[in-house]
Amino acid sequence: VIYQATSAGCSPLTIPNGSDRCLDFEKFVRDELIATSTPETILIGAFWDRDAKVMGLDEMKAALRKKLRALVKDGRRVVVLGQGPEFMANPRLLLEARGYDGDHVEEVWYPAETFDELNAELKALSREEGAEYFDVIAELCREGTCLAATSGAGLFLDRGHFSHVGSTIVARALIRLL
Repeated sequence: VIYQATSAGCSPLTIPNGSDRCLDFEKFVRDELIATSTPETILIGAFWDRDAKVMGLDEMKAALRKKLRALVKDGRRVVVLGQGPEFMANPRLLLEARGYDGDHVEEVWYPAETFDELNAELKALSREEGAEYFDVIAELCREGTCLAATSGAGLFLDRGHFSHVGSTIVARALIRLL
C-alpha cells in the first residue's frame, strides 16, 4: 500500500507561526496516517531551500533532525529526498518559445541552481539520524545544467515543480534505491 501526503504550500516540517491549514495537515499525517497505517518506508521531501529561508538554516536542520528521529525510532526506513533544481525562468515557457510540440526527441538542458551546499548538509544530517538520502540533482543535472525536456516532454511545470514526466523520471530512479 502506498500513501502520498502532500498539501500545497506546506512543508513536512513544523514551521513556527505556520498556517493553521499546514499545522492541521501535519498533525493529520503524524497522528492519523503514520500512527494508524504504520508504513515501513517513508519518503520526506520539500523545497528545503525555501524552508531554510523561512526558518533559517540551523532551525530548519533542527526541525528536520527532530522529524527524522521521530520517524526512524520505530524501525521505519526513512528516505530524505534532496532539494531539486530550480531554474531562473520557467523551462516550460522557454521550451514553448523554442517551438517544442512533443515531436522532438532531443534532450534540452538549461542552467539551474543545484543547491550543492544545502544538499550536502541534508545528506550528512540524514545519515547522522539513520535515514537514507536520495540525490535528486544527481539524477537530473550535470555541471550546473539540468534536464528540462526529453523526447519533447518537459520535466517541470514551473521553475521547480515536476511535471508528470519529471516525476516519473525521478520515481524510476528512486525505485532503484528502494
